[in-house]
Amino acid sequence: MVKFWKIYIVLLISISACKSNPLCVDVSDIDVNVEIEPFFEKLFTADTSDIKLLASKFYHEYGNYWEIYNMGVINTGDPSLDDFPFFLAKFLRNEHVRELVDSCVQRFSDYSKEEKELKSAFKHLKYYYPKKNIPKIFFHVSGFNQSVVTDSGFISVSIDNYLGENSRYYEAMMTPLYLRKKMCKDRIVKDILLAYGLSEFHFKPKTANLISNILYQAKIRYFVKAMIPYLSDADIMGYTQEQDRWCKENEDMIWELLIYNKYLFSTDYKTIVKYINDGPFTSGMPKESPGQAVIWLGLQILEDYIKENNCSLIELMMENDYNQILRKSGYQP
Repeated sequence: MVKFWKIYIVLLISISACKSNPLCVDVSDIDVNVEIEPFFEKLFTADTSDIKLLASKFYHEYGNYWEIYNMGVINTGDPSLDDFPFFLAKFLRNEHVRELVDSCVQRFSDYSKEEKELKSAFKHLKYYYPKKNIPKIFFHVSGFNQSVVTDSGFISVSIDNYLGENSRYYEAMMTPLYLRKKMCKDRIVKDILLAYGLSEFHFKPKTANLISNILYQAKIRYFVKAMIPYLSDADIMGYTQEQDRWCKENEDMIWELLIYNKYLFSTDYKTIVKYINDGPFTSGMPKESPGQAVIWLGLQILEDYIKENNCSLIELMMENDYNQILRKSGYQP
């Protein structure tokens, strides 16, 4: 009986929270097919005794994806060149790479959780954008290169970048702690959606100043929230509860720093990069601050803009006048 009431109370809280969240939409009647293909397993279990045959087989089956994987991810070269099989064989037979693949197989023995989350997310995508196609999802091993690769029709994830913050590989490579905290399984779906948002909604500002960059990055993260409505700003930003609390308690300080230093409308490239790029903390702020705190601030501005203007997700994603978004938000920390 006690367990029943606990579940009932949690259910009531969830329903209440969803009612107050405009992004909680009914997607129950939308059907999408999402299946993760563990490409890395197929590649590394293939017979390498005839490497030319293997290369031809994968080229025929995967086409453009095979080209991008080899030329842009693992740097084995153009599959159409005569010497390509030599470089492919060298990569596939490398003992360190195969050891890494074994670690990935052990870590990612089941993809059902990620598939379920992606299915829900892409249902939400179809709710807002019925004509958009659902991309094919691949898992690959890159040797710690790009986390997510996107192209027309597919999104591919370097799962060796999601082995957990305590992975011996990241420790051996002396990967900074602030990055390692985000290199875990729970970030995969969020990063896929972030990459999808960046590839679908390009940065086309009226003026390429700092506030435009801040609000564009915040807009893409708001898009991710629309795809996974139960996520908090902390979840989206990859913040701990302490980091999220710091932002809430210092929101006015973040804003005042931008205003006082006249950074808000700066078009200086170094200034923009300093605040937009990730880091152990945000430049010019205390070391207790999380990286990209200005993007967290951007999310707060967007929330005000959406409420003040009764703005839909589609309208928000189409708006590229970021100075106007700021003006019409009426934002005051």
